[in-house]
Amino acid sequence: ACTGTGTCVVSMTQAQSVTAAFTLQTTGDQWYVSPTGSSSNIGTISSPWDIRYAFSGAGGRIGPGDTVWLRGGNYIGNGFMVTVDGASDSQPIIFRNYNNEHATLRDDSGNEIILYISGDYAWVWGLEVYPSAASSPSGSAAVILGGHHAKLINSVVHDSYNQCVTSQQIIGTEIYGNILNYCGRYMPPFPASQSYGYGVYTQNVIGTTERKYFTDNIIGFAWGSGIHAYGEAAGVDDLVIDGNAVYNTGLFWNDPDHIGWEANLMMGRSNNAGFRNELKNNVFYYSADLPSGGNYWGLPFGTGSRMENGVVTNNFLLSPRGLAFQYNTGSTGTVSGNVFAGTVSGYSGGSNTYYSGWPTGRSDDIIVRRNNYEAGRANIYVMNWDDSSTVSVNPNANGAVLNAGDSYVVKDSLNYYGPSVTTGTYNGGSITIPMTGLAVPPAALTGYRNSVNNPVVPLPAFNPGPRFGTF
Repeated sequence: ACTGTGTCVVSMTQAQSVTAAFTLQTTGDQWYVSPTGSSSNIGTISSPWDIRYAFSGAGGRIGPGDTVWLRGGNYIGNGFMVTVDGASDSQPIIFRNYNNEHATLRDDSGNEIILYISGDYAWVWGLEVYPSAASSPSGSAAVILGGHHAKLINSVVHDSYNQCVTSQQIIGTEIYGNILNYCGRYMPPFPASQSYGYGVYTQNVIGTTERKYFTDNIIGFAWGSGIHAYGEAAGVDDLVIDGNAVYNTGLFWNDPDHIGWEANLMMGRSNNAGFRNELKNNVFYYSADLPSGGNYWGLPFGTGSRMENGVVTNNFLLSPRGLAFQYNTGSTGTVSGNVFAGTVSGYSGGSNTYYSGWPTGRSDDIIVRRNNYEAGRANIYVMNWDDSSTVSVNPNANGAVLNAGDSYVVKDSLNYYGPSVTTGTYNGGSITIPMTGLAVPPAALTGYRNSVNNPVVPLPAFNPGPRFGTF
């Protein structure tokens, strides 16, 4: 059966099947909140609630299948918690920005956790989340998925104190289509035990075979690993990491206790096995002028960390000055269709493509990932090997995104709320995207990314174009 939102495989005969994207159509009530709303209002567009009242269920008014629309503006406070529960993947409770309005959750009190989704089957969609006051980090995250089957969808989380998003010993969660930039920080004096912050930190519940999904996210310039799937007592099993772009993360630890942890991908269970994990259709990239980190299928420290019955297919693992991929001893499964640039350890052969340095003699690699939740939206990943000033992109290369006559806007993921990269009316075929002159946004906190907080090696603020871009 097809429930929820995503990819659905429908059996037709023993020899045939069809794969289709589908979007959940809820039949519940529609409610509204605004930054100036009140719990004494009735939750309509003209009489909206305040956000905390809605996140708590509005006194029982909000129920499974309902959608709560957040009007644009700044929701400022000492952390926010979604406590109301949906009923199932087909009857969630959805909190979503209204009509693409810019709705921001911002903490101004130094609270490290800005949004905690504790409700089961609760979805948060289309928000910006970031801090506006300094904090003493404790190892938590800006957004925590703490409810079973909770989802964070098409949101932008940036400049967090530690992790941008965490989903640990909770089952069935999904982190989909988000932009996660500048996660974490270095906290002097050097060395410091809290000099880290991952894009995504995840685990799973030992004993479950229920999958967790990490799909079509863009993660850039995290202090620690971009994707950090790590467990000691917790499980690292049944994780599906599909269609993400992760770049220039994990290079800024500067802590002797963490040598060898520099990575876009760090995945494994300490001294033990992770089972049935899938890594597919992703791009892991390091810019040429940075000391490249690595991508680890199994941890680079301790003994016995391995990945059994895993799938590693159709990825770009690009670390031309470092470790493109480490495949730990004892790991089993499929490794095929990947492009490796840099050193590969523990695996050779197979139907993969290997480069010792930057790929040469190949055309630009351009990936279009159609959004499964919003029609007309897609991620575009560009590997512009000849450093051209522009690239041509067919937005419908992997399924219909635009129709002739549609207006379109292209945004740089690193500067999502800044000026558009290009706009136009779609006339069919390809559109042109500039790869030079791409900007970097200012830090949310003054000096937060730079030498004020890191006297050893500043976190560089540069755009990875023209060689690489995520839109």
